[in-house]
Amino acid sequence: MTSGVHWRSRAEIAIRYGEAVVHSWRQGSEMKSYEGEQAIAQIAELSALHDGEVRSMTLNAEPRGLALDVVCTPRPSSPVREMRLRFESVSGFDLNWSSDYVFYLVSGYKAFDKDSGEIYVSTDPCDDRETAPDPGDGGVIEARTISAVFAMKS
Repeated sequence: MTSGVHWRSRAEIAIRYGEAVVHSWRQGSEMKSYEGEQAIAQIAELSALHDGEVRSMTLNAEPRGLALDVVCTPRPSSPVREMRLRFESVSGFDLNWSSDYVFYLVSGYKAFDKDSGEIYVSTDPCDDRETAPDPGDGGVIEARTISAVFAMKS
């Protein structure tokens, strides 16, 4: 459910029993929205991040803390055209990138709830099968909440 989440988009959102169905003003495609564990599960189920590309990242200071908005283009075999992630109350953000690399191909990732209740996402993990933070993980985002909006292909 997306209550309390503020997306910077021109979309009309209708909430149906915890899943938001959005009709995009640009392309008329159906969009689905999830939060927390459901968001993490749907990212994997829809192949929306693995082998995808991060198109933009915006970090904002907001009254409730830092918020990070991420726009991704999934791999071609995914049923998703575009994915938008929103992390709220960000407690850690570590991205190391240089112009020697494409911005920003995600060849593997891991995402899970930590024992503390925070969300942990690494877009460059040492081992994407592990469900624990690793000091060697790169592209790490730690936040209190995660929301994901998926623009589905027609």
